[in-house]
Amino acid sequence: MSKDDRVIVGNADLNDVISSVGQHVFSYLPLGSILNGFNSLALVNTAFRHAVIECLGQAEELCFSRCSHLRRIDDEGLAGLVKVIAGGISARRAVADRDRERASRPMLRLKRLDLSRCRTLRGHGVFSILGHAIDLESVVLSGASRVTCGDAFLPKEGTSDEERDAAALAKVHYISLEGCSRVDAADLNKTRYVARGVRHLDLSGVSTTLDDTCLSLLTRVSALESLSLAGAKRITALSVGVICHIHRWTLKRLVLCGCEKVNFMEIMMGAFVSMTAILDGNQEDIHNGNYGSIIPRPYVQDTSVEVYGELLSKAIIFARQEHAGDNRMAELTLRNNAIMLKARTAEASRGVSSSPSSSCVLFQELESLDIGLIGNDSYKLHGAIPALVWLNGGRLRDINLCGLERNRLPPSDIRFLLAVSNVRTLNARCVEPGTLRLMSRHLSEIDYSHGWTGINFLSAPIRLISARLDYAALPEDTLTNLLRCTTLLNLSVRGSRMRKLIRGNMLWRAINSSELLSALGQISSHGKLLQLDCRDIKMDSPLSALRTAFPSLLRLNGRSTKLGTKLLKAHHVDVSWRVGDRKKENGKRKRPGTAPPISSVDDRAQRAEGDAAATRGKCSLLRTGFCQSKETEQEMFACMTCGITFGRFVCLTCSSRCHEGHDVQIAGFGPGYCDCCLLSSCKCMG
Repeated sequence: MSKDDRVIVGNADLNDVISSVGQHVFSYLPLGSILNGFNSLALVNTAFRHAVIECLGQAEELCFSRCSHLRRIDDEGLAGLVKVIAGGISARRAVADRDRERASRPMLRLKRLDLSRCRTLRGHGVFSILGHAIDLESVVLSGASRVTCGDAFLPKEGTSDEERDAAALAKVHYISLEGCSRVDAADLNKTRYVARGVRHLDLSGVSTTLDDTCLSLLTRVSALESLSLAGAKRITALSVGVICHIHRWTLKRLVLCGCEKVNFMEIMMGAFVSMTAILDGNQEDIHNGNYGSIIPRPYVQDTSVEVYGELLSKAIIFARQEHAGDNRMAELTLRNNAIMLKARTAEASRGVSSSPSSSCVLFQELESLDIGLIGNDSYKLHGAIPALVWLNGGRLRDINLCGLERNRLPPSDIRFLLAVSNVRTLNARCVEPGTLRLMSRHLSEIDYSHGWTGINFLSAPIRLISARLDYAALPEDTLTNLLRCTTLLNLSVRGSRMRKLIRGNMLWRAINSSELLSALGQISSHGKLLQLDCRDIKMDSPLSALRTAFPSLLRLNGRSTKLGTKLLKAHHVDVSWRVGDRKKENGKRKRPGTAPPISSVDDRAQRAEGDAAATRGKCSLLRTGFCQSKETEQEMFACMTCGITFGRFVCLTCSSRCHEGHDVQIAGFGPGYCDCCLLSSCKCMG
């Protein structure tokens, strides 16, 4: 915009307004307003329309999921928008390219594209963006149920060589196809034009079978760091094992939750055999308490080699005794050999030499593992997880083992996991009798619901933030030690039992609310608990006493408190203001004389603004709590540096403050709570 075309409103320059709003102006205006120009009341000035298009041409991020009117975009509208933006870029370059015979192709600066929940898209519009944004790094198509990879990533018939080359040179690192039900193995293979540099791939909810054609695609990827196959009920352990073996040096996150045909013991059989061979060759050192030969270097920071080695040897020895009488171990060994043979063949086709001890380096960089609700066909997983933790040097920090109670996870395996200082979040159920004593110092989240084994905190955890102990067995003084933890924000003891000495016998009985209050009374000050669930216990004290004891509660027994409702409204107001949602007007007419006084309306507005300002600039967890309802919708960002991806996210505030300078990618817009305090050091909880 030239100086003569500037529109001055008071002391504000329109150029300054547009530059301050940046790419977010796209979220405030209907899509038709940008394309139609004068036909819209929102854009009454041609200069303003050109300024908006210029701003979109300079934007590095376009998000369609935050506004309902933007989510209605179709392929023709998306292609038309790209054409308009590219036309604006071409107009600005016309002077520079005047002396050239052929103007250069206009390229967008776009790096992150969010098309989640755009259910009318089929994919042609996505390919039009790939042709104009060669620096595109992130493509989010979560919930776009009609999208297919053939339309989104494969050039159409009649596509020019220039557009085909532009798509092939795309630098896409992050692709999310969560919930894209029309994607299958043959269709997924069509992403080969953009899959060469993919590091993070989310196929959650995609019902597909990873056959040889699809495996050739995933083996073509140079360095896969994160893979989510949650809910893929037809994927087998052979395909998963080959992928994990090929990317064993780079894979950091693996999600297999709900994969009913995956037997994880088949994948880990080679590692388990290697670990037992090391123990057999060092029996004399183990008998003398010298575990340095088992652990050549200190894998963990706060746990001594002696403690680490003793727990590891006990877990493996116990597992070997359990597997000794299993006639199916030979079958597992044969399947593991088939995985290794196919992996070596795939590596040979890539020109990568396979190490002789390739089984001992499997999952070397793994930090997050989710194998909840996998099949396993009742195979025991004894010793598999400790062997995996030993192989990757204690880097594993996020583990989900829920739904594996039929595999009878022993306390020795869980105790070994909690002894490793890097484990931060653990979801597990242990069904063997006994008492499990927690020793982890860096555990931030534990889900131990329906655990038959008694779980006991020997002392107050240092950084435990969320503890879910529903229907679990809790020895005496466990609640006291839990509430002494000053970082605890979420506690659920629904239907839990307490072990008490009754008439000379140790019996288990249900916890009552007075014990919660008495445990709180032994603590000088807590006051930070955001969420408490104590349903299905004996309520011999009123709920009002619990509300008084925990003044910061946002949710109690699954229902929002007055403070929680107030902060949720403030959260909704702030998010709606950022994404440009319109307020819903009440269609009912008010009777004359029933309207509240103007002063009361102003006071109410001031109080609402004060509530919003009280938590503004802080982590959204302080408003939403650990809730995933519709009222908690917000912008979702994934931090690749910290490994907070796929199913986990950080809020807008934490993405700019706690993760400044990190590799942060937009992950869409939806309900949930910020995981920054669970998986990293949050600076916005003050």
